[in-house]
Amino acid sequence: METFNNQDLENIINNFDLEVINKIDIDNTLLIYNYLLENGIYYANDILLGYIDLFFYHYQTFKKKFNKLVKYLGNNYLDKLENDIGLFELMHQF
Repeated sequence: METFNNQDLENIINNFDLEVINKIDIDNTLLIYNYLLENGIYYANDILLGYIDLFFYHYQTFKKKFNKLVKYLGNNYLDKLENDIGLFELMHQF
């Protein structure tokens, strides 16, 4: 299982401008990051770097949206998400 580390923080600093970085709530981001890991999303780093806007949702809102995504995708949601990481964008619709 991945963990959030200093390299991840460095990647965020190198990939996003100061305006985006200032929007990041570290505690909330860690909660979401760990929630993804707990739910089989072993590539949480990729989600963080590719879809950082999802981490701007409050943790409870994120959980609700993620659970709706899981329900929408069905039993093999892990395979679907792994094969098309862009499906995470659907969370904005829920």
